[in-house]
Amino acid sequence: MEKQPLRVQLLTQKGESFQIKLPHLDIPVTVDREIYQRMCKDPNYQFSNAALAS
Repeated sequence: MEKQPLRVQLLTQKGESFQIKLPHLDIPVTVDREIYQRMCKDPNYQFSNAALAS
């Protein structure tokens, strides 16, 4: 059985920080640019806000 990617929503970007919403957390998580870019390239994550996720 193939594992489904985790759906992540990009909420805001402020400078080098990105606020993302993970499905099983009630509060947003702040990550830096390096972590955000790694998550974008990782097939285990699927970003739902394509306009901000580039």
